[in-house]
Amino acid sequence: MEIELFERTAFDNERAVQLINKTNQFNSNGNRISKQRCDQMIDGGVRLITAQLRDKNGEHGEILAILIDANSKVLSFVMSCRVFQRQAEIIFLLTILKEFEFDYLSLHYTETERNKPFKLFLLKLFGKVDNVRYNVTPKVILDAYPSVQQIIKVKGPLL
Repeated sequence: MEIELFERTAFDNERAVQLINKTNQFNSNGNRISKQRCDQMIDGGVRLITAQLRDKNGEHGEILAILIDANSKVLSFVMSCRVFQRQAEIIFLLTILKEFEFDYLSLHYTETERNKPFKLFLLKLFGKVDNVRYNVTPKVILDAYPSVQQIIKVKGPLL
């Protein structure tokens, strides 16, 4: 598998906004956001990073999106259900941490009726899920998924 990451702007974030608004299962908090609000957030310094995935069967398109504020706080993190069980979310976070030189990403989970897959993701990383912030670091990821870098190749420089 091969993943490619992109930093989106107000001019090329339509698919990311669609993912945030339509994704229910792998969704950190269930929050919805308008295109206009997303554009304002980006203009205010929030980073919107997305990823496309391809494998031997072809392109899966843009399947991951994350909004991160200036304090490393994740405002939204979603992934399309089309790519469950492939660990794309793991290499996505690991690459963001390394390429953007974040010490950590601060995640908060808000339970909804349908986002149990996100809860399972946190359980794998942290062994528990409480109503607290979780600081995701490269060490946390690699302790839980030691071979993830061998499974998925990261393509090219980030845009």
